[in-house]
Amino acid sequence: RTEKEIYKYLEKDYDKKVIFDTIEKLKKMGYLNKEIYLKCYISDQLNMYLVGPNKIKKDLVNLGYNEEEFIQLIDDIDDDVWFEKIDKLVRKKIISNRNLGNSKLKEKISYDLSNLGFYKWMIEDVIHNSEFKDNTNILEREYNKYYNKLLKKFDGSALDYQVKIKLMQKGFSSSEIDNFVKKLLDFRARKVYTNFILFLLIQINTNFQAKPQNTKIRRRDCPIRKKSRQALPRQS
Repeated sequence: RTEKEIYKYLEKDYDKKVIFDTIEKLKKMGYLNKEIYLKCYISDQLNMYLVGPNKIKKDLVNLGYNEEEFIQLIDDIDDDVWFEKIDKLVRKKIISNRNLGNSKLKEKISYDLSNLGFYKWMIEDVIHNSEFKDNTNILEREYNKYYNKLLKKFDGSALDYQVKIKLMQKGFSSSEIDNFVKKLLDFRARKVYTNFILFLLIQINTNFQAKPQNTKIRRRDCPIRKKSRQALPRQS
């Protein structure tokens, strides 16, 4: 424990003099060693948590340490350690994304990792070199969600405009949305045409089956047959 933690624990039941005397005795006995505590604390943060250097610094200050007491320990940590943590977090957030376009996702990742205490320049470097997957499926899902929701209030071009605004707020670019909508309309047009052709074929087949079949012509009723039986005039 740190001196600050022990002080807060003891101040509920003891006066300041007793607390300070106790802390001094603990120091002399080796139970309160700043250097050992700082090294152990930083090591635990590196091995057990996905946090950055700024978060560790802030937590140590809150524990009662001056920055001069630990800054060198943190500065000595290799940059690759932080890059590895950032890369792991970025990949995890890309995989778990369900409703954001890539631009908004990058913005959110940068914000979240900054709050975790990582250096901004490191975050931007990892994001820039990361592969963001195609989000057509996400765009389609979000488009259908907002389209059905806003259909109750808008129609026509006003509906298209409102849906586009919502999608752009989610991080999808204007061109990305326009291309998706064009493909969607083309698909719907082909579907309507296909359904129309199928309808015509069904109607033709139904009408054909409904017509009565022609009765079979008997040989004796065949006019051609009768004519062939007429006697030819005799020649003199």
